[in-house]
Amino acid sequence: MKNTIFYFFTFLLIAFSSLAYSQTPKWINYTHSTIVTAFAKEGNLLWIGTDKGLISINQLTGEKKCDDEWNSGLPNNRVISIAIDKAGNKWIGSYCGEGIAKFDETNWTV
Repeated sequence: MKNTIFYFFTFLLIAFSSLAYSQTPKWINYTHSTIVTAFAKEGNLLWIGTDKGLISINQLTGEKKCDDEWNSGLPNNRVISIAIDKAGNKWIGSYCGEGIAKFDETNWTV
C-alpha cells in the first residue's frame, strides 16, 4: 500500500512539473517600437511614449490606440515625456524642441 501511494505521488509530481515547464510565457509587445521613452498611468489606461509616437492601452479591454504626427496633433513622433494633470489633460513632450502637446481626449493643442 505504501509503495502504491509513493508511486502515485511521484507520478503526480512528474506530471505537474512537466506541465509547468512546457508552458512558455508569452510576452506581448504593446508598442510599435523597441524604445519606450515615457510612461504614465491614468485609471485603467496606460500611456506609453516611444520614438515612434504615443500608445494608449486600456488594461481592461486590451484596446490599443497609436498616435503619431500623421494621425494626431503630436508635433513629433519622438515622445520624451508624459504628464497627466488633475483635469485629465495629457501633456506630451517631444524631442528636440518640437514643442509640448496637450491632449484633452478630443483636441490636440501644441
